[in-house]
Amino acid sequence: MNMRRTLQAAALGAACVALPASRAHAQLTFAVGGGASWPVGRLGDSFVTGYNALASLGVGLPSWPVGLRIDGMFNQMNHKAGVPSGNLQLWTVNADLVYNIVPFKGGGITPYVVGGAGYYNNSYHIGVSGTSVGAGGNTHANNFGLNGGLGLKAGVATLSVFVESRFHYIFTSGGHTEFVPLTAGIIF
Repeated sequence: MNMRRTLQAAALGAACVALPASRAHAQLTFAVGGGASWPVGRLGDSFVTGYNALASLGVGLPSWPVGLRIDGMFNQMNHKAGVPSGNLQLWTVNADLVYNIVPFKGGGITPYVVGGAGYYNNSYHIGVSGTSVGAGGNTHANNFGLNGGLGLKAGVATLSVFVESRFHYIFTSGGHTEFVPLTAGIIF
């Protein structure tokens, strides 16, 4: 059984080495962005629209439509009026596949589908009247989650702008948490 896996790994490695030189050079990208985050489902009952900040590192081959992207994202949403003051912070690290759909002819605009899995740290900060946020108590949870969505990018390979929206579904001990960030930014 181990010999079979070794042979499979060797075959995969040989296939990668045999790629033509034009395909063998990976393209690395770095992106930063920000935007709005909407709580949905049960989360929307207690929180209002907040904001997000995103940093990502991507790798792909120019001639292949599929790439890999690692995202780090921060989201914050505040309580609705009438409930205790405080906020919910969601820190995420996601590994995503990005599928670039054929670009629009002559426009330099490329639609894409993005999705993957990740680690989510939910920090719930409850403030007490007259004190700083968090003085009333904090709760933290680390969970696994999935995300998927659509985006558009425009520009050249070395400098582009993008806008995307993804649905995030976090598996929690009491059920699940859902939110949808809309993010715009720059890809270097």
